[in-house]
Amino acid sequence: MLNLNYTIFDFGARAGRISAAKAEALAANFAFNDTHRSVIYRVEQAYYQLLNASGQEEAARANLSNAQAVQQAAEERLNHGLATLPDVLEARSATAQAEYELQAVLGAEEIAHGNLANALGTIPQTAIHVQPLRELTIPSTVDDTVNSAMDRALGQRPDLLQRVADVQAAKARVKEARAAYYPSLNFTASPTAESLYGLQQQLPWGQTAGLAGGMASN
Repeated sequence: MLNLNYTIFDFGARAGRISAAKAEALAANFAFNDTHRSVIYRVEQAYYQLLNASGQEEAARANLSNAQAVQQAAEERLNHGLATLPDVLEARSATAQAEYELQAVLGAEEIAHGNLANALGTIPQTAIHVQPLRELTIPSTVDDTVNSAMDRALGQRPDLLQRVADVQAAKARVKEARAAYYPSLNFTASPTAESLYGLQQQLPWGQTAGLAGGMASN
């Protein structure tokens, strides 16, 4: 026995389901790409935070060196009677403040190292060496305009493209739902093969066969 059902016309219900499935697959692909974009963004953010902390460390060490030089000069002037004790105490206070700021910057740099290691998916104890700020080449001019840069960013952002694919999938679902209000044209065939054998005493064998079934459309 064989049953064959085929929908001839359904006012776009199947086309809506196919379009929705394609849009959903496209949205899933964009979501996968957006995950990569998020990882890259976190790594870049942690990287530049580490560069900023490294620059702050260099500035703090230079400030400490200057404060120590001023304190040494004040100490020598005091020894020669050319300065007063409050001048020396002020210089010592500036040196202590510079040392405190350096330690704070070193702590921030360690935190930046940990954030970068976390963004990269490595253990915090991994030694990560970055290029110093003074060795980075900064372009003097920018060729693209602000509007062109914004248009390129919008066109290359997978999260926005995912939203567009979600809208397309929703429209396809609406088309499928509207098709449910209309009748559909279906074709059904059910062929059934039959064969019968019989034997009566003192008579030869007899046999009959046929093909029964039906077809209908609605």
